[in-house]
Amino acid sequence: MSALRVIAGLVLISVSLYCLNAQTRGTGDGNSNLAEQYAAFRTEVIRATTEQRAAYAEDLRTRQDLLQRFSEQQEAHTEYILRLESEIIGLKQRITSLESADTGREQRLGQRFGALGDGLAAERRARLKADRRIVAEISKEIAASVAPPSRSASSGDTQAPGLAAVSPTEAVETPTSRAEPPTYRVVKGDTLGAIAKAFKVSLRDLMTSNKLTSHTIYIDQKLKIPPEQ
Repeated sequence: MSALRVIAGLVLISVSLYCLNAQTRGTGDGNSNLAEQYAAFRTEVIRATTEQRAAYAEDLRTRQDLLQRFSEQQEAHTEYILRLESEIIGLKQRITSLESADTGREQRLGQRFGALGDGLAAERRARLKADRRIVAEISKEIAASVAPPSRSASSGDTQAPGLAAVSPTEAVETPTSRAEPPTYRVVKGDTLGAIAKAFKVSLRDLMTSNKLTSHTIYIDQKLKIPPEQ
């Protein structure tokens, strides 16, 4: 637009000079001066127009450079966004995989806990059954010990009842005098509570008679049996 304005101005100036030249046509010096002025003005206008065209071309190149930079930045930004979207998709897939793995671990742990609970329940039942069997066998030994002694036992070689795991002669020792309480030798599978129940004494009296501070006993340990309550 600025170049067009300059050209329009040149046209108006040329018309004005032409009119002035027509008015002073009768004078030779005037024609010569007017021609020189017109030539100088025309040269100046051409120079200004050339400079404006060069400035316009430079501005156009600058705008093209800016447009190119903007296009490159936009492409880089688009590539960055695509890369971020790809990373987000990968993260979502990894989260889904981890959630599936956690679900599988929880199921396996639940199965293991269930198996452990079943094993503990079976162990409790087995121990309870074993304790009942020991009590029953001890009761049988006690019942056998209260039977009338035979002639071979009339000499005073009477034994205290023992647990079913061993014979009475192995588990119970006869006291040297009637003032001393009978003793029982612990065998494998015995418990302090089962022994007290078998001899019909309290657990506290049995622990007091043997100066025990816990329920722990050992194989071949000799326990004094307090009088039956």
